[in-house]
Amino acid sequence: MRRPLTSRKLPPQIEVRLGALILTVAVVGCGASSTPGLIPISGTVTYQGSPLPEGELRYIPQDSTGGRMARGKIKNGNFSLTTARRDDGVKPGQYKVIVVAYGPEREPDRDANGYVIKAYERPLLVPKKYAKPETTPLNDNVDEKHSGAVQFELTD
Repeated sequence: MRRPLTSRKLPPQIEVRLGALILTVAVVGCGASSTPGLIPISGTVTYQGSPLPEGELRYIPQDSTGGRMARGKIKNGNFSLTTARRDDGVKPGQYKVIVVAYGPEREPDRDANGYVIKAYERPLLVPKKYAKPETTPLNDNVDEKHSGAVQFELTD
């Protein structure tokens, strides 16, 4: 025989924990694709007409709006920017855009005892000018009217 359902009060510690859990779920959400105040940005990066195989693209804020740097991994020429949460975008503002992409790592030369006699730097896949905010010719002005899609064509 079943017992009738009755209303029972939860202990205060459990009420507090349950309330905190509900609040956390409400604030974090269920995987929303955008964060309020951020503009989702994605696009492509090519070098000499070909998609950049891998690397990282960074948006460096250039104005006093308090924006944070955003970054995106480049894979087969495609990227999507992240500021706080994956693919959430960037805050409106003026940005310098830098691209950092390295070739494969080369093993160092070693002597007969295994000691390194010559180490090699990983080669850059794109010209150095794109790797620094002071020298990159790339920029983007992000505002509410921004399409969210960008294409960066890198040359020598």
